[in-house]
Amino acid sequence: MRYLLLSLIALFIAGCSTFAPATVDPVQPVSTTAEPNAVETLVVPTLEVLPEVDQTIPILIWVDAALFEMPDASNESLLLQQIEAFETQNPAYSVELRVKRATGSGGMLDSLRNAAAAAPNNLPDVVALGTRNLQLAARDGSLQPLELLADLEMPNDVMEALMNDVVYEETIVGIPFAGRAYISAYDSVAVDYRPVELDDLVENETSFVFPGADNQALTVFSMYYTAGGVIGSAEDPYAIDMALLELTLTRIEELALAGLVSQSSTAYADPLAVWQAQREFPESIYVTDTQQIIANYDQVTNLGSTLVPTVTGRTSAALVDTWHYAVVSEAPDKQLGATELLNYLLAPEQLGAWALDSGFIPLRESASKVWPEQAPVTLVRQIYFNGVSFPPPEPLQELGPVITKEVNKILAGEATAAEAMVAIAAELQTLQN
Repeated sequence: MRYLLLSLIALFIAGCSTFAPATVDPVQPVSTTAEPNAVETLVVPTLEVLPEVDQTIPILIWVDAALFEMPDASNESLLLQQIEAFETQNPAYSVELRVKRATGSGGMLDSLRNAAAAAPNNLPDVVALGTRNLQLAARDGSLQPLELLADLEMPNDVMEALMNDVVYEETIVGIPFAGRAYISAYDSVAVDYRPVELDDLVENETSFVFPGADNQALTVFSMYYTAGGVIGSAEDPYAIDMALLELTLTRIEELALAGLVSQSSTAYADPLAVWQAQREFPESIYVTDTQQIIANYDQVTNLGSTLVPTVTGRTSAALVDTWHYAVVSEAPDKQLGATELLNYLLAPEQLGAWALDSGFIPLRESASKVWPEQAPVTLVRQIYFNGVSFPPPEPLQELGPVITKEVNKILAGEATAAEAMVAIAAELQTLQN
């Protein structure tokens, strides 16, 4: 029995030894003190630095160089200052201004045509161009119908007589904004009345001076319009009322016979030449253009101005050379930018300030209302209600030199109005054939 008990105890001890748990190494404590030579490495994720991207929408505007007195100084122009102000107020857009000649290689129309054919990405988004270029660009398909620009605020106070120039195939393609007109000026002290018709000059024995060497004969055409005449038709750009043209030349002949037309008129090739010589005839009425009057309104004392005297006293008229804004781009985002830019530049306060600074007629009636009291606002209003478009380019370029030659013969006493008309009629017949 004792032996059996000892055997069981031995067996129990052996079993406990067999099922004892495995030994687990204790966890080593983490030291908070770095070893002397250890270097701690901080892993930082690498960030890719991307170049800044200009998020603005670029708007390119081409402007006729004739709208700048000195095209090379366009960087100092009020127009550029207004564009920079627009960018400040509209940071979504960046606007670049380029000045283009009206004609010739590299000019406005030439550049539009070449860019459209070879580099359409170089086309402008907005253009400011003269009437002839506007019509030719519309014919080329370069201009967008403005009716499609829903956000464009079309001015409702533009000179109505000029709106026919911006319509192509029953679509409005431009907005008239600036003009320059043939008008009369005088010293309001030496000439103490406002001349309206040629009879006023005869009655007051007032001399009449005009640019007689102007090969476009614009003074004669201006006076012809005051007789009720028009030039050009859909069928014939040379359509002229010969009876009214002869009446105009007859009135010039009357002035010459009365000694009221200075022979010096034949020396002046343009309105600027007359303006520069105006001190030589202080008691005369002289023909110049509005740019001289507007640009010098605060520098010349006793400066009076009015329209070219009428031939019959029946009709007042002022020939207006006109510039227009138009949109070229077809891209929706560029069109929206062009719309915002035009809305800004055509606002009365912007257009009025620019026109006064540059010497142009603002073709919105409301724009001249921001001018100071001493500015020629009355003259601008006269033109606004009596302005007519320039004649078609064909009679100006081809018939104008003939008329100029014959008028100068009349002034020199070498021909009568009737004789001059014979030569003009012969040239007109040749052109119409």
